[in-house]
Amino acid sequence: MPDDEIALFNICTDLVSLRKAEAFPLHLFQSKRPGDWVCVREVCQRVGVPTGDLGAEVFATWLPDPKALDGYAVIMFYDDESKWSMAAHYHRARLLGGGIQTLQPTGAAVPISRDIQSMPAAPAGGA
Repeated sequence: MPDDEIALFNICTDLVSLRKAEAFPLHLFQSKRPGDWVCVREVCQRVGVPTGDLGAEVFATWLPDPKALDGYAVIMFYDDESKWSMAAHYHRARLLGGGIQTLQPTGAAVPISRDIQSMPAAPAGGA
């Protein structure tokens, strides 16, 4: 993996895994509908999350969990310049406090159940 893609991976991973960066996914979930793309750098500047050398061509969106697990979502990142992409499975209910409301494509808020199924632990890397 080239150094620039490693840097993108690290920055985007930090945005979905560090508490100090939670303002980014919070903004994404609260103000954007599933599938609406945003410029990551612009959102981070707006919510006060540092992004280092992140370029203006990195975009993000979120989608409902593909298995319809209440309280979970997939955040997708895409760099238009290199065509690099990354996806992260995110526990929205933890961030939003359980009483989640999500904007559907129609713009209507729909509550999501507080009953969160526990996710199996990810297997350890490379055997």
